[in-house]
Amino acid sequence: DNCFDPECFQCLAAPGTRWAYHNSAYRIVQDVMEEATGIGKNIYTFTRLGNRIGMAGLWFDYIFYSRARDMARFGLFTLARGNWNGTAVLSDTAYFNAMTNSSQPVNPSYGYLWWLNGKPSYM
Repeated sequence: DNCFDPECFQCLAAPGTRWAYHNSAYRIVQDVMEEATGIGKNIYTFTRLGNRIGMAGLWFDYIFYSRARDMARFGLFTLARGNWNGTAVLSDTAYFNAMTNSSQPVNPSYGYLWWLNGKPSYM
């Protein structure tokens, strides 16, 4: 559910005691990124990532649409921890560590914006 009302962003339980998937905060970040950079999501994604790794796609209504081959490229890019053909495209190692390791103990199968296969699942 993508609720943007303030009550939707209030904590329902003490930190570390309950896990719930919630996309609304990430949708808001997209708007903040556009305001901060002055660049739309499509142009930003293409210039900062897509054209550097050969990935195409289109943001529409806060959803990124692409072909399976393009998502496979993103998967390879992620497995290479932000490198493409030996070139660092994204060098924030803290981001990759947070993404590829459990982000919290309640649901070990989820990292930072990334599902982790082979870990115990809360679902």
